[in-house]
Parts: sequence; structure tokens; C-alpha cells
Amino acid sequence: MVNDAFLLDEAMRGGWGRARGELIEQVMMKVCPFDGRILDVGCGTGVNTLRLLPFGTVWAIEPVEELVSLARSNGLVVERGSAEKYPLKLRKDFGVITMFDVLEHCENDVEALREARRHLASDGKVFLTVPGLASLYSDFDVGWEHYRRYSQRQLGFVAGVAGFKVVHMSGWNCLLWSVSWLLRFVVRYDDVKAASGVGGKVLCGVLRVENWLRKKGIFGRWGLSIVCVLEKGG
Repeated sequence: MVNDAFLLDEAMRGGWGRARGELIEQVMMKVCPFDGRILDVGCGTGVNTLRLLPFGTVWAIEPVEELVSLARSNGLVVERGSAEKYPLKLRKDFGVITMFDVLEHCENDVEALREARRHLASDGKVFLTVPGLASLYSDFDVGWEHYRRYSQRQLGFVAGVAGFKVVHMSGWNCLLWSVSWLLRFVVRYDDVKAASGVGGKVLCGVLRVENWLRKKGIFGRWGLSIVCVLEKGG
């Protein structure tokens, strides 16, 4: 698991990671007032968490001790804990809770969202990303310890059971799903390798076009990832 995190960290620092970081900042501009209280769940090495620092005071949790140490070495405030069970000393009034590609790793995704709800302020938001296009589930997902990929309907249902209502849901990485399908099922090429080197630069360019379109209010109905913002239901 730690080796996988290092591989993902390399991809995050490459073209795909830069474009995804821009997406995170773009969505945070809309859901988080500056100087808010933010919790990043499943922070890994902390690459994404660093993107949250301009928006307020950031805490993070991570279940793997080695990754906790790495994230702390980046100057982050990190406690050991899982998405299904936060550390007891964590406050319960976060303005934003983020979960970037975390929910698919949770055997009980409803409980993970319920735990987020318990630690969210009454007017707070959950901002999460998950793998989309459930039909793409393959050995690569198994290798990354994914229990599932999601359809938007499935994610909305799980959120509703956990006591949330959907504020926003859209696809991201909409333009390259056919390439990903080819890599996974025909060439059988690892996603992380595809996100590095020359391929990573091309990917970054395409994803930045998508990010620009999002700024103009043009969202994909589906994509390799799902971007979702939730708030507490009635």
C-alpha cells in the first residue's frame, strides 16, 4: 500500500496531478469561504492537502502510519484515523470535509459518509471525488484496493442513505475515457504509468481544457472521475 502511494504521488506531481490540483482549487473557491476549517480524509502523502492550505486551517487524517509521517514532513497537521472512524479528539464543526479518491477504498461507504456528516458543521459541505464509469472496473481497480467504481446514480443513492443531499455532481476527465478503456482492457497498461512522461503532458493539456470549460459552467455529464459536493439533508 505504501509503495502504491509513492507511485500515485509521482503521478500527482506530474501532468495529471497538476490538472487535478487545479480542479480542487476551482471547486474549493466555490464551496469554501476563505479562512474556513477544513478536514482532508485519507490524505496519503499530503500532495492534495497542500492545495487546501490557502482556503483556511487544514487538518488531515490518514490510516497508514508511514504516510502520516510523510504528510507531517510536509508541514501538515495529520492524525492517524480512517474514513470510517475519525480520531476521537477531532472537532465536529468542520466547514468543509474533503475525500479525494477515498470512498472507493471503504468497504462500508455509507458509514464513511455518515462519519463525515457527524463531524460537519450544520452548513458545511463535503467535497469528494471518486472513480466513475462503473463498467470500467478491472484488475487495475483491484490492484489499487478499490471496492468499486461509481455511477452518478449509485453515488447519489449512497449519499442519500448517509443523510446528505447532492449540491453538485459532474464528470471529470470526460474526454479520455476511450483511451483509458483501451489502456486497461487492450494494452493492459497501468494508469499511473500512463499519467507520467510524455503521456502525462498530453493528459495534462486535455484536462486543463476541461478545467477551463468548467470555469465557463460547462460540465461533463460523465467521466473517468466524478466530482461531487454534498450538504446535510433535512
